[in-house]
Amino acid sequence: MSSLKKQNGVATLLTAMVALFIMTISVFLVNRVTLIDMLNSSAQTQSSRAKEAAEAGINYALAQLDNNGTRAQYFCGNYIRSNTTACATPSSANAGNAFVIAETALSTSGMAFTTTITRSDPSGPIRIRSIGGKQGCLSGITCTKSVIDVLLSTDPLFGRMPPDAVSSPGYIGITGSICAQNASGNGGFAARAGMGLDTTNNLQGTGCAASNANGLYGAIGTTDKNLAAMNGTLQNKFTTDTGYSADLESSFFKYTFDKNESYIYQNANERLGGAHATSSQSLNTFANSGSDCSKTCGKVIWVSEQGLFDLGNGTYGSTDAPVIIILNGAATITGSPVINGMLYVSGSLTVTGTPNINGAVSVGGAVSGNGTLTVLYTADSKENSEQIPAGFTMQSGSWRDW
Repeated sequence: MSSLKKQNGVATLLTAMVALFIMTISVFLVNRVTLIDMLNSSAQTQSSRAKEAAEAGINYALAQLDNNGTRAQYFCGNYIRSNTTACATPSSANAGNAFVIAETALSTSGMAFTTTITRSDPSGPIRIRSIGGKQGCLSGITCTKSVIDVLLSTDPLFGRMPPDAVSSPGYIGITGSICAQNASGNGGFAARAGMGLDTTNNLQGTGCAASNANGLYGAIGTTDKNLAAMNGTLQNKFTTDTGYSADLESSFFKYTFDKNESYIYQNANERLGGAHATSSQSLNTFANSGSDCSKTCGKVIWVSEQGLFDLGNGTYGSTDAPVIIILNGAATITGSPVINGMLYVSGSLTVTGTPNINGAVSVGGAVSGNGTLTVLYTADSKENSEQIPAGFTMQSGSWRDW
């Protein structure tokens, strides 16, 4: 009997131990599942926060590129500027550049982003890559990160550049000297005048030699390729073509840029004078910074004043990052500036200085004066001017993260 009781006690003990073991395993498994759920939830939270930080980096870069006031600092002409070195010459040397926006902390979350902007082809897409994650672990440290790539297409500000080196629906007559050459492969005329062309004392320098078949030279009416005065051509175009208004000034602006004045004004990087000025400076004051590429390169400068403009001896724009200067009224140009890009004058233009323009000049009124005007219109100046952006469009399917 005693032996049976002992057996029953052992069995009971074993049963209790098995039950306890099973309960322990069950508790362990439940706790393990709970722990895994907590870890997964934490990882998902970190992943979500990292993605939000990466998106913040994309949004920051987009805002910088879309802002007329900050856009130019990211470009070397149509390539991206390096954040550590100056723009290189020729422009193709900037193809490998990357502008890196250093680690930037988000205000409250403890997260941060770093963003890189690149462009390998001057007419191709712009790539923005943003990495988001915890502060301090975006470079080389293992942590939860999110990477987002975006490709942007450029929306050009101008529909086109003028087809000629010098153009005006009025009269072109400078009693000093003029040298105009169109080597852009666009249009085919060095100068077009609506009312008449008087080139009594043209330069015969290397840019306008009789043998290069590209420009004006020599005495009145002597032009390469018989580039005769285009009497009445521009004005006739405005009155016969659909889309041009009866207002000659507005029509000539559209003929020049294939855009309306209000659109270009709203998208100008700098507006000097007028009710919506971005700066209280006059162009004469602004001219003092003419040799500072950051002030003029790749920018559109709209001047809502008229009168005498002394552009000094400054260099405005560059071959890779041309400037577009729009003088909304009559103007007299003095000084010896170098303008890389485009000069547009809505009224008449009087030249008393010696401006050298690597690009084009379009004047809504007559062109006169006793100065020296030299204009060389090349394929590079035309193409780079046409690539000045009004904004950017995100390419479909370019957003991906992993």
